[in-house]
Amino acid sequence: MPISTNFAAPSSANLLVLPNDPKAKLFLAFISSDDPKTKQPWCPDVRATLPLIKATFSAADGEEVALVEVGQRPEYVLAYPLLTILSAHIITIDMERMFQVCG
Repeated sequence: MPISTNFAAPSSANLLVLPNDPKAKLFLAFISSDDPKTKQPWCPDVRATLPLIKATFSAADGEEVALVEVGQRPEYVLAYPLLTILSAHIITIDMERMFQVCG
């Protein structure tokens, strides 16, 4: 299951459960929730990037990514400071790998 949609962000980066394997990577993608009217992410950047993320992590034996929805626009604005702190500590972005997979 390389794409997980049920990740619950902890209240602190120190509470994050990490894999035991020292070579394991943790990929988190903070994405906007779907707009109730359009049924697509409300953020245009997420709409543009989500196909690339899904293509990169869709292989059955590939690395896992957890998609963390930040909510609708008003919820995102309130959560942004926490997401900035979490991303500075726990997100690994391997853009070179992403582009190798997606071409």
